[in-house]
Amino acid sequence: MAKRRPANEDRYDDRQGGSLSGWDDDGWGSGGARGGDAIRGGSNGGGRGNNSSGGGGRGGNAGRAMSDDEVTEMLIEAQNLYQDGRADEAIEICEELVSIYGRTDARYYLAWMYQEEHVWESAIEHYTALLDDIDYALSCYFALGQCYRAKGDLKAAVNYFDEAVDRVNLDALNREESDQLIQLCYEAARTHDDLGNTEAADTVYGALLGFLRSRGWQDKVAEAERLMAARKKGGPAPGAPSASAAGMAKSSAPGFNGNISRSGFLVDLPPAGSMPGVPMGNPALAAAMPPPVIVPQGPPLGNPAYLSQGMPPAYAPPVMPPPVPFGQSMPGAGGRTPAGLPLAEPQRTKVLNAMREVETYISHGLYTAAIEECLRIIEVAPQFLDVHQSLAEIYVHQGKIDQAVTKYAILIDTYLVNGRVDDAIIAYRRILQLEPNNLTYRSKLITLLAQHGRTEEMLRERIQAADTYLRMGYPDRAIEQFEQALVAAPGNIGLRQSYALALVRAGKVNQGISELQRILQVDPQNTLALARWHIALCSGAGSLSSGGGLANSGVMLPADGQTRVAIMDILNRLARALRAEKLHGYDEVLREYLSAIETSPTNGDLRYGLAVIYHAANRYADALPHYQSAATMPGLEILGHVGAALALLGMGDGSSSAGAVRELEEAAAGVRRTPPPPQLWGNRPRLDGEEVVAPDVEISQLLARAYQRSNPGASMGMGGSPFAGMAPASPAQPQSHPLGRSAGAYTDEIYRTMAEITARHPGDIPGTLHEMVQLVRHYRSQRQYEQAVIVLKELTNIAPEDASVRAELAEIHITRGLLDEGMEEMRRVFEIYKRQGKIGEASQTLQQVSEIQWQMGQHEGAMATLKQVLNLTPDDMGSRMLYVQYCLEIGMRKEAAEQQTVLARYYFHMRQTKEAVAMLQQLIALDGSNYEAYDLLGQTYLSVNELDQALRVYRHLAKLNPNSPIARDRLNQIQEMRNRH
Repeated sequence: MAKRRPANEDRYDDRQGGSLSGWDDDGWGSGGARGGDAIRGGSNGGGRGNNSSGGGGRGGNAGRAMSDDEVTEMLIEAQNLYQDGRADEAIEICEELVSIYGRTDARYYLAWMYQEEHVWESAIEHYTALLDDIDYALSCYFALGQCYRAKGDLKAAVNYFDEAVDRVNLDALNREESDQLIQLCYEAARTHDDLGNTEAADTVYGALLGFLRSRGWQDKVAEAERLMAARKKGGPAPGAPSASAAGMAKSSAPGFNGNISRSGFLVDLPPAGSMPGVPMGNPALAAAMPPPVIVPQGPPLGNPAYLSQGMPPAYAPPVMPPPVPFGQSMPGAGGRTPAGLPLAEPQRTKVLNAMREVETYISHGLYTAAIEECLRIIEVAPQFLDVHQSLAEIYVHQGKIDQAVTKYAILIDTYLVNGRVDDAIIAYRRILQLEPNNLTYRSKLITLLAQHGRTEEMLRERIQAADTYLRMGYPDRAIEQFEQALVAAPGNIGLRQSYALALVRAGKVNQGISELQRILQVDPQNTLALARWHIALCSGAGSLSSGGGLANSGVMLPADGQTRVAIMDILNRLARALRAEKLHGYDEVLREYLSAIETSPTNGDLRYGLAVIYHAANRYADALPHYQSAATMPGLEILGHVGAALALLGMGDGSSSAGAVRELEEAAAGVRRTPPPPQLWGNRPRLDGEEVVAPDVEISQLLARAYQRSNPGASMGMGGSPFAGMAPASPAQPQSHPLGRSAGAYTDEIYRTMAEITARHPGDIPGTLHEMVQLVRHYRSQRQYEQAVIVLKELTNIAPEDASVRAELAEIHITRGLLDEGMEEMRRVFEIYKRQGKIGEASQTLQQVSEIQWQMGQHEGAMATLKQVLNLTPDDMGSRMLYVQYCLEIGMRKEAAEQQTVLARYYFHMRQTKEAVAMLQQLIALDGSNYEAYDLLGQTYLSVNELDQALRVYRHLAKLNPNSPIARDRLNQIQEMRNRH
């Protein structure tokens, strides 16, 4: 491999034909730019032309914009050059992409090449520049650890390795990626060992082993244990990955230098013909590369407690290995048939060719021809078992599942006779993939796994068998399987969940509740356990004597109504847990209730519980009929009416609010007749922090809200005084109301309070405002937004030019989802600020309006509003960046380029180097023919003495515009500066 030249050597000498660099006459152009808060530039630009005129150069049409496909070719060409040993040329390509366009994918590959060439400082520089990029951070931390270790700086290396370990996410880590995880942990642990910190190394290995065991990957566990045992003996393990300088050759590329995952996990660096770090949204480049591995966010590796937890969830199915590639299973790959008998030539070649024909037939859907070819192979080589497997899969494609299962069953017997236990297990799992409810073959698989000591795999299959029994309506047999599984994994929460469900379905409700309570002792927020406990008590078959009920809540229960109070308490806990977990597990909980309702459609407690579950997800229309059904059940009348009223209020329209009034009036009448038990009322589901008050008081407060929403105009005072009309109506002159109630009754207390405040501050407007604002804050803290709005509207009459009052009113409207009303108030705030000469505050308010308009899909209105902001405050670069982002999102590239030019010039003249480089790179990506942008970018690099970067920019400008005197003058200037140094 060609070694990298020294970093200070000038690789940009003129070449034949008078061209300015090794790129000859390539043409660069624009591409898609990334938007964002900082308007980061240069993500997807570029391409190059052809038409070279001799000299072996890669020529092009000067000034021609490059397409995305041409940029893709350039990136792939760089890797191919590097694989061919032409490291200097590959590095030069990537350096040009980085300096002109700031491309992160090119920078990452450039850093990796420097690392491979042992140019540690340059590799470290580029890896460090990518640490803030979420797509590359994990890979770069790992690579930096390798680089510093190669340099001999073990303290820096271990810090980077530890950071990489902490950033690994594990939720969806698959078996293939576990090798990378082992490599990372090995590097971290051995560096800790070299520093004498054996305790930290043990922690890393312990966490790794715990995680691998929890997944049941015994081969990976064995590999990790081998590394750990070799470490304790004081020497490297055979085959262990090496991070020494000599070991970091291209044949052992860093295990995490590869395609981007949103969680930070990266796959291995692909071979020639593909590139690390595929930029999103580039179809041409994506087609040339392996797909990225997407791993959801999960707990970091650095948490040993998480890694050492029990088995995976009980319902996690065993993974069926993918079909074995043809070349790995045929005699030609290993030299022997699976039965152990070699095939002599030319028979072996004939079989290989015939199997390729089978694969071709299958890929084209010619199953009959494929079957005939398989039968011919069987005649020639009956002991070649792979052809039987292919025949079974053809039956699957044809929908002949029974024939496929029979074929696999015969294969299993043959595998076992020949001692191929692993292949037999794979075949069993394929059968179960085709027929998940086939308990005969699952039982045989469990027996086979037990005979060969594969305990954890046997446990997972036993759980699957129990789950199948449960689905098929055999809870007693499911209980037997679960109990045997619990002996091996007593701490598995998912397993206990399923065991408890089986007990309940078998009629052993109290035992099932006890299991659920054990789960909740470990995981109090387990929504599924709470739901099943609640459903079991609602069924009436369970009791509270088995340590259940509210024994741990500190609530003393009377003899009567004990079960219903317990039911309500558990339901309250479930609703709180769902909100706390942001509805995680909501679908599972909902399925449990729907299934229970199908079995007991007249159970009022279940109906009320289902209504609460719908309500927790703001599905008011779905909750309403179940609340109303519960209101017809004895003992649930008041709770049902109140729940229905809250659901109607949640819908937010006037007709629903009128319905809420009717429901609450029914509830109020019920309270007067038979007040609900205090414990039952206190335990009903409510919001976190919501104060428990007497039922008559709470219903009255809800009635006030319902009245206002059903007839909002009735609350507005009349007359010239700010508080005119606020006095309550006298009994002799009741105010009319469509529902037969006094329309002003629910606002009496608010207006009386405001009148008292005014009386305490006669003629003192500031004092009145101050106390009124305190009243508003009180109402907001109690979530009484309607009352707060009433007070604020009165305040706008007292102090019409106080912008803070209208700003708070706008905030409440927006919080409640009344966006149009909120924007109207914000525009009034803008006018107040403008009249007062507070242009900055006015501009900021108007920008908030534009952001709301954009979120509502009112793109034209948002753009017009933001233009108004730019006219008011032309030096507000944040608003201008937002305008560029909006333009890019709706395809207005020309206008985006115009505004980006303003941004670039501003930061250039303000000498803010970092921002200027970003803005100019973005501008070049938007408008590749903007020669001024190239000149300003080059001047920016020169201002901080980055001569190499400036040289690349001006050479590129000379290619784009060969007649540019600026490019020639700047190149001469740079050459003089280099000569002086």
